[in-house]
Amino acid sequence: MQGNRYAVNYDISNAPTDDSTHSYQCDLDTTTGTWQFSYDGTAWQSYQDDYWKTAVGATVQWTGEIYNKEDDMPGTATDKCNFTGCQYSVDGVYQDAGLVAGDVSSDDPNEWGAQWVSGTAFNIWDIHPL
Repeated sequence: MQGNRYAVNYDISNAPTDDSTHSYQCDLDTTTGTWQFSYDGTAWQSYQDDYWKTAVGATVQWTGEIYNKEDDMPGTATDKCNFTGCQYSVDGVYQDAGLVAGDVSSDDPNEWGAQWVSGTAFNIWDIHPL
């Protein structure tokens, strides 16, 4: 989350296990400027920043990230990490992400793969897993 300050937390203690399925969600309460992050329906992190009481976001991103370059990106070429059901909320109403192939990319396609699947889904994987 980035407003008047930058706040990030890589939840390295609760990394998903292989072949597991999870639901992730983040919501903004504009009355308080608070971002609430949930994992499988349980809130695990929140950030408050007055900037978000009046700011309007211009983009939505679904990303796979690693903590260190030496870490493996989730997924392999034969067992990709699937992001499905991607949606965003406008005034509390969720709508499909509307992803197109050009929206899905990798910062370094020699290291990490990215594949568009549908308007609400994409896959990522590590090209050279350890």
